Amino acid sequence: MKIENLTFNEYFVLEDKSEQNFAIKYAKELNDPVDIFEIGDFTELTFKTVKDMQYSITNGLTWDDIFELIESVKGISQKELGRRTIFDLARFKCYVDAEIQRINKVENMSLSHTPTNDEEIAGIDDLSDLGTYLQFRDLANEDITKIKEIEKIKYSDCLLELIARKRIYEYRKAYNNRKNKH
Repeated sequence: MKIENLTFNEYFVLEDKSEQNFAIKYAKELNDPVDIFEIGDFTELTFKTVKDMQYSITNGLTWDDIFELIESVKGISQKELGRRTIFDLARFKCYVDAEIQRINKVENMSLSHTPTNDEEIAGIDDLSDLGTYLQFRDLANEDITKIKEIEKIKYSDCLLELIARKRIYEYRKAYNNRKNKH
């Protein structure tokens, strides 16, 4: 069965989107990530952009999220994006997902922390409700007036700083534990 590749605007006004949605979800060629808007490596985007996209993917990536990303990074209006084909946009949506999954994997390997028993008892899980705010706060050296500046910094620079801070913290903790044992 051949499914018509509509523009996003044509797709949006369809009463029954089931055929297109099925194709977008299951057609192999529509699930190949393609950077059709030439956004490039997401680690070169701003810290805020990446954090916003991580949040969007965690909470269900929508077409609005995709359009806002393209508009903010490439300056392409949503009106113009509405004239793009739904299948091109679907491939790009897969690209966004792949880039964020790649970044999530790097963050999980580099920034994850296994809480100690004492930390769990003290309620460290309560901090998870603050999400990425704690990363912004940490990078701003707890000066909330600087968070807007942090949002504009390239993600890779912020990630490097967070990794450095984590490693320095771990080194100091291990050093102090060793020193206190002697």
